[in-house]
Amino acid sequence: YYSPYIDWAYKNKIASGFGDGRFMPDKELSREEMCAFLSRFNKVHKINNKEDNINISFKDEKNVSDWAKESVREMVRLGLIKGMDDGNFMPKEKLTRAQIAQVVFEIK
Repeated sequence: YYSPYIDWAYKNKIASGFGDGRFMPDKELSREEMCAFLSRFNKVHKINNKEDNINISFKDEKNVSDWAKESVREMVRLGLIKGMDDGNFMPKEKLTRAQIAQVVFEIK
């Protein structure tokens, strides 16, 4: 049922799988992976959120993968995802349903 959506995401360079031919649709999504998906989606279908020119700094910034750093900054500036109350971003943590709902709610 989801194959047309995966095909669309692949053709639009939003999702490319894991480099070994697998997509892994049942794999849980990390916070930094969500930012990367949203950033690539934003290039295809511009998200209309007002971008805040804020200095983004998290206590665990060094834990964000190099390939995700700019995507995380972009999504935080757009107000789609935030850090945790303790000042960390927790890039490797799996997204909860509540966090995903909040991201979808924030998209303009």
